[in-house]
Amino acid sequence: IYVNVFGGSKTVTKQQRQTDDIVQVDPENEPMDDDATIDGIKTNELSSSSSTPVPELSSHILQCHAGRVYTLATHRSSDGMLLIASGDNKAFLSKLSSSHNPESIELTHVFIDTVSTVEFASNGSLLAVGCYDGSILVYKTTPTLSLVTKLDGPTDVELVRFHPSNTVLLAGSSTNGTVWMYHIDTQWVLQMFVGHESGCGGDSCIADGGFNTYEKWVVTTGSYDTCRVWNAKNGAGKKQAFLHTCIRCSGE
Repeated sequence: IYVNVFGGSKTVTKQQRQTDDIVQVDPENEPMDDDATIDGIKTNELSSSSSTPVPELSSHILQCHAGRVYTLATHRSSDGMLLIASGDNKAFLSKLSSSHNPESIELTHVFIDTVSTVEFASNGSLLAVGCYDGSILVYKTTPTLSLVTKLDGPTDVELVRFHPSNTVLLAGSSTNGTVWMYHIDTQWVLQMFVGHESGCGGDSCIADGGFNTYEKWVVTTGSYDTCRVWNAKNGAGKKQAFLHTCIRCSGE
C-alpha cells in the first residue's frame, strides 16, 4: 500500500469497510463496443489519451502497509509525525522530514484485527491506538516510541480521542454504542456514556466523537442518525439531535 502525503486526516467506519469490496452492477448495462463514442469521440481514443503520465506532486510516499489503509492522524511537530493504521493489523509511526525516505516505526503490540482508529495528543507527546480486537493502547512518542499503558474496555474500538489536557482518553465501540472515558495515568474508568440507539442493522455504533472547546462536554455521533452531548463530569446526557434519516430504515 502506498500512502501519498499531502496533509489532512481520514477515518473510515466499520460499516464502510464492510462494503468496500461490494460493486453493484446494473444487469441492463451492456459493455461498450470498441468503437463506441462519447460526445463524438471514440472511446478507444479516450483510453489512449488517458495513458499520459500524471506528474507526481506528493512530497513523500510511504510503503509500510500490506493492506488497505483505513485511518491516519498527523501532528504539527518539527519532524512531521504521521500515524497510519491498516487492515493488515498493523500501525506505524512515521517521522517526515525534508528527506524523501521518512523513518517508519511499527508499533510493538501484536494486533489480531484491523487497527481502526489512531490519535495524537495535542502536544504530540502521546499517541493512542484502537483496534477491533478490543486493544486500546497509549504510547509515548519521545524520546523513543514506547508503550505507556493498555486499557481494558469496549470491543470493536472505533474511536479514540484525547482530552486537551492529554491526561484523559475517550474510546468508543462500533458494536454496542458505548463510549468510555479513562484517566490515562491511573487507568481508571472515569465515565461510561451509554445511550446511542440501535439502528435497523441491530448495532448502536459510535461513528465519531470528542471533547468540546470548553472541555466540559463530550460529543458523540452514531452511525445512524443521532448526535449526543454528555456532561463529562457526571455522564449525564445533555442534548440529543437527530441529524439524518437512515436510508435502510426509510426504505429509500
